Amino acid sequence: MPSAEKPTIRDIGRELGLAISTVSMALKNDRRISVGTCARVQAKAKELGYVPDPRLASVMSNLKKRKVDRLVAGLAYVAPSREFADLEKHPIYRNYFEGAKERAEQLGYRLENFNMQAEGISGKRLVSILRSRGIEGVVISPIQHVGQELDIDWSKLSAITFGYSVTEVGMNRVAIDQYLAVLRSLEGIARHGYRRIGFVTRGNADGRMQNRWKAALLAFQNDDPTQAGVPIFQGTDREAFLDWFEKHKPDAVLGNGLQWAEYLHEEGLRCPDDYGYATMEFEAQAVQRAGLADPELREQLGLVAGMNQGSRYIGGLAVELLAQDLSLNLKGPSSRPKTTLVEGAWMDGDTLISAK
Repeated sequence: MPSAEKPTIRDIGRELGLAISTVSMALKNDRRISVGTCARVQAKAKELGYVPDPRLASVMSNLKKRKVDRLVAGLAYVAPSREFADLEKHPIYRNYFEGAKERAEQLGYRLENFNMQAEGISGKRLVSILRSRGIEGVVISPIQHVGQELDIDWSKLSAITFGYSVTEVGMNRVAIDQYLAVLRSLEGIARHGYRRIGFVTRGNADGRMQNRWKAALLAFQNDDPTQAGVPIFQGTDREAFLDWFEKHKPDAVLGNGLQWAEYLHEEGLRCPDDYGYATMEFEAQAVQRAGLADPELREQLGLVAGMNQGSRYIGGLAVELLAQDLSLNLKGPSSRPKTTLVEGAWMDGDTLISAK
């Protein structure tokens, strides 16, 4: 029933069980809100006789403008590792940065880039620079060495990182859903008829993600009795990988990067005639393929099937989540760190055919 007083956004939210922010965006047909929710909110607003207050809208517009003016240089993108500074060599990390930069600009921020090792900036010096420039929000890129101490005082900063390589206590993070990514990839390969799918990882990469990859592999093999149960290969050694391949004879390989296909090519095996291949780094394959020495292999791997992580979207989402924390004045390590997971998208390619 309509209220005796002029209805507000809060009244609409209470009627529908929605947050005030959701109602506000739905009334404006914000693209972040589903069409169905927008229609439901607008119908309820009409039923209650809600009319927006133009004076309040004007005040909020001025407040937002002043906030944009104040925070136009308010975010930092920090790369702690020299190894990941060359973004052209790391397309996924480049997409993180470009997505973050684009979203920052959409929200009225300018994203400043800091490469700590390359520029010789210590953690203490970085904090000093950020404070002098009025920067309170920090996006941290992945780092080369898991567990590396960043030596940064977070007490007066809001921060977020990508994935699991940064292990600072209380760090919020956004990442592709690694468990689901592997599971969907294995299912995508299996749809082509492969029944001996081998999953390979570099070094202790899976351990960094709390064994999410291995858990997905085991769940997939357990749920599909037609699968042979090929054990995971973890490592970087060429001969160890070839021994594993010879022993377990997978008919398809899923891994990060293209080096595993390069090892098999050197042994005279052709893709996809002799084995199927898929990558967890679909977005990075063009750069990885360009680095292969053999033109015949580059031709075989013309379009590698695999998991599109949506890294540009993830970069933008990191900034969006960081902006929310800044708006709530949440600074320092979080007592309940948040991990936001994003689903990837399976992409078919030329490296998988129906298994013989």
